[in-house]
Amino acid sequence: MLGDGNVLIVGGDVAAVFDPSTNVFTKVGDPLVPRKGHSAVLLANSTVLVAGGSSLGRFATSAEVYDPSVRQFRTAAPLSAPAPRPSLVAAGDGALLVTGDRIERYSPGNDTFTLVDVTLPASGPTVVRISEGLVLLTGGLSSEVLDRSGTVRASDLVALLDLTTGSIRTLGKMTTPRFLHTATLLEDGLVLITGGDSDSHRDETLASAELVDVSNGHATRVEDMAQARSAHQAVALSGGRAGIFGSASVSAEHPAEVFVR
Repeated sequence: MLGDGNVLIVGGDVAAVFDPSTNVFTKVGDPLVPRKGHSAVLLANSTVLVAGGSSLGRFATSAEVYDPSVRQFRTAAPLSAPAPRPSLVAAGDGALLVTGDRIERYSPGNDTFTLVDVTLPASGPTVVRISEGLVLLTGGLSSEVLDRSGTVRASDLVALLDLTTGSIRTLGKMTTPRFLHTATLLEDGLVLITGGDSDSHRDETLASAELVDVSNGHATRVEDMAQARSAHQAVALSGGRAGIFGSASVSAEHPAEVFVR
């Protein structure tokens, strides 16, 4: 979502802006790097940071910035390491990128990524910004190996990252271990968790969903989604609702659905 209410869609080697008032898509300048599995976030200066994912068969360290005033992309500083399927959230006047076992902070003022010196409780958690200085971390992959194939179990951990102190505090556990799921802050302050996978190798995509209360870390199961989804998208809607879209799975159609409190 851009500052003017339009929506930027970027992936592959194309980009477009959708105007919900007219229901029209308009092509804008092409991304500088074709990519998939990436992440994007609106920054405080009204530009959009696009980073990570994979490009031309390799995990990407590249990043770029979309400027809505000219509808063009420009090169941004590279990441310190490749970032497959990163989580990217606004943080102050910049952004935090979380992938694997690391967190990088992007500063648009001097166009730099710097590593944040924290130890993540799991690899590749899904993140969502709770307030100006707090970010919720959920799930990811634990260090527990399940079998000789190297399959790794998903984590059920819920933790809070304090950007002021750089500390991570465990809040509680989700009802279901998962990674590649979504975490969406609803209007009432609860966080909706949907879908994901239960481990790193076996095809165990989840349809389950739950609500996490950030004030006490308590998680409560809610009705399952109509379809199992992994590496999908979710967005908060008015009235405590959330829209849920797509999935990494290509084995079935994935029509959008809406969570209603």
